[in-house]
Amino acid sequence: MGDIKNFIYFQKVYEMHSMHRAAEHLFISAQGLGKIIKNLEHEYNTTFFVRSQNGVIPTDSAKLFYDWSKEFVLQDAHIKTEINNLNNGINRLRIGCASGILKAIQLKTILDFANSNKTLHVEWSEYSNEEVINKLLNYDIEYGIVVGLHDYPNLEQVKLCQCDLVLYVYEGHPYYEKEKIPLDMLRDENIIIMNESFHIYNDFIKACKIKGFTPNIKAKTMDGGTLMHLCRQKIGIAISPKFEDEAPTGLKAIAFEEPYHWDIYGTFRKNSKDDSIKKLQVVLLPQI
Repeated sequence: MGDIKNFIYFQKVYEMHSMHRAAEHLFISAQGLGKIIKNLEHEYNTTFFVRSQNGVIPTDSAKLFYDWSKEFVLQDAHIKTEINNLNNGINRLRIGCASGILKAIQLKTILDFANSNKTLHVEWSEYSNEEVINKLLNYDIEYGIVVGLHDYPNLEQVKLCQCDLVLYVYEGHPYYEKEKIPLDMLRDENIIIMNESFHIYNDFIKACKIKGFTPNIKAKTMDGGTLMHLCRQKIGIAISPKFEDEAPTGLKAIAFEEPYHWDIYGTFRKNSKDDSIKKLQVVLLPQI
């Protein structure tokens, strides 16, 4: 098994496609870096790089080794952190929530779980959907709550709940008396929506393009209260998950004719041995 530092050196050469530039970045000599790469090639009985006029070209073996070594370096860092936590008596569960999810899951559920497990230090933060996934893959968090399934073989996902997406309209708007509406009726409407940090933005843009149009986004925000305020001010009509049975004052929630909802998943690494994740799943699952 190779040295972790050598894997990091290899990764830098792979990413920069240059032995000399990688050596400068790593503050070692190009000759010393070349020797490290040669030793790795000898150890794994392959050729990782082919020299060219512009630097080095990774081989198929290099691509395979790069993916494997990245995972190995992450696991090594995770193991060292877990051992350090164990030695210092720290039992920590870091939770990443996709922006906007906590109204569906309810933060109180997570806080009650933390309060009932006194020996467990629970931390939670909101990120974009993709950031939560990346933090799971990089061992920066132990548990994520995200929208939709994600195709990563080392992640496990369990559906927690489903949340309908609806159109909020203000009183006096032509659609106010409708009970349902097809998505393509939004073609010429001014739309208010959460910004690009939220899964709903990209999801809505994609759904409209399938219908053959690009929506007129009049305003974007990061706050659900602001979203409803702008809608009441008749800046436009709002796309939002339906978190409450009753619409905010002065607004009406209208369902879409097409199936349009969020599937919300608890997500964690398949190789996790953390019992606190299983306990949290038990608490969250009744929300289906």
